[in-house]
Amino acid sequence: TAVCRVVELILKGVSNRKESFRYDPAAHHKLAVQAARQAAVLLKNEGSLLPGNPKQKAAVIGAFAKTPRIQGAGSSKIHPIAVETPWDCMTEYGVDAVYAPGYPLKTSAPDKRELAAQEKRIAEACKAAEGKDIVYIFAGLPEGYESEGFDRGSLSLPQEQNRLIEAVCACNPNVAVILIGGAPVELPWIGKVRTVLLAYLGGEGMGRAIAELLLGLATPCGKLAETWPLQLKDTPGYHYFPGGRLTAEYRESIYIGYRYYEKAQKPVLFPFGHGLSYTEFSYSGLTTDRDSYAFGETVRLTFSITNCGNLPARETALIFTAHESDTVFLPKKELREFVKVTLGPGETKQVSVLLDTAAFGYYNTAIGGWHAESGRYRILVGRSSEDCPLEADIRLSSPEQPQPELKQKAPVYYRLPKGDLEIDLREFEALYGKKLPAHDGRASRPYDWYNTLEDVRHTLVGKIVLMYADRMNREVTRVEKDQSGMMSAAFKEMTFIALVASADGAVTERMMEGIVDLLNGHYLKGLRKIIGKS
Repeated sequence: TAVCRVVELILKGVSNRKESFRYDPAAHHKLAVQAARQAAVLLKNEGSLLPGNPKQKAAVIGAFAKTPRIQGAGSSKIHPIAVETPWDCMTEYGVDAVYAPGYPLKTSAPDKRELAAQEKRIAEACKAAEGKDIVYIFAGLPEGYESEGFDRGSLSLPQEQNRLIEAVCACNPNVAVILIGGAPVELPWIGKVRTVLLAYLGGEGMGRAIAELLLGLATPCGKLAETWPLQLKDTPGYHYFPGGRLTAEYRESIYIGYRYYEKAQKPVLFPFGHGLSYTEFSYSGLTTDRDSYAFGETVRLTFSITNCGNLPARETALIFTAHESDTVFLPKKELREFVKVTLGPGETKQVSVLLDTAAFGYYNTAIGGWHAESGRYRILVGRSSEDCPLEADIRLSSPEQPQPELKQKAPVYYRLPKGDLEIDLREFEALYGKKLPAHDGRASRPYDWYNTLEDVRHTLVGKIVLMYADRMNREVTRVEKDQSGMMSAAFKEMTFIALVASADGAVTERMMEGIVDLLNGHYLKGLRKIIGKS
């Protein structure tokens, strides 16, 4: 089925191709710059340190300034046509800065010699930063810290980067940190830096986009698509992820992201939807076309946004709904829509948004479908999940339906604890509707082609095969640098049958049959297959 879809797409492309068409790589690169520019999020800008200007005495610190990480690893990795670095673009725009690398990009644990070299790098960075009007520090997760195929073990940046930022802040308070990476990180130095610009993994146009944002040639407009917690243990799945060998338990239920942090009244580093600008916006005049609606009808709401500054800018407004129930547990509010508006200096625009009331509800397990209770619903509009200055009320009439009642059996979901989220097994089973399956337990004989190396790592044969898999991993990662974590997880979590298909002849079907025989105690039979004897 998947192959047919791909072939269909190719045939459509061939039949619809314009005569003598050639794509324009320069236009595509320009689009990449635009995408990176609009995706970047200004997290902090104390005292309007940004935008900077080329006339300032500046220091640029961090290896990412000259060797940016623009993309993820694994199947997302591509070979871009042109990559511009932040350093090259900043100097092109006239920035006369001193550069210091600050840290290495390697991901392995440092030895004594490397630790000494890092101390020297930090000293060089501090010297470069002294007396400068502004210091741009490029920091983030090097390749190999995050990827598909494996989970990060922490939310920390490399410690050498944290130490670098702390040291530079001690000798110059005018620090702007440019963060590069694909997901939230802990920022233990957030109170010491004046500015943080999150560039994510912005693709081939990221370097120019960063330079333009730093120098005020463009205004940041990105918003966070996730909540940034203060620390890893604040996350709702901390006690239950990744789970056991056989199952993962999502005991947090509906309380993921902002739904959890708001319900548990837990402070966060940055809320969902957060994103600053070089200008300010005001919201006003929220109205709905009616006061009451039947389930399934459409609400038309209007409101106005004003650009209060003297720069052209874009603002993304988030629209939430909130409903309090005596029967079912619900988040404090839920995102229903968002809209991006482009505004000139001092300009006001009226925004009109349609909301489908059929999407106001929850999945009702008692009826096996979506359902919204009758009653009062609040509509909230604002800049982020924590900042919604506009509010309007409507009434919704919905058909009466049976609803799951868990107040007695699972009260924790109605009133989340403010500390760590720990859900009693009996309460989670009440929500799940039956006894939980075994989540752990060692795999045992008989093994077959659908077991994995993780399943057999406790056996002697499994340990030997894992040693061989580690050697294969080292060979692969000599070519694909910094992919050790992803490849190691792939080898260990793949079924034996998938390993044969992926091994490019290094492991044959007969060899794998022999390994399975060895695991099941058929040693002579297994050895004959492995060494190729009938």
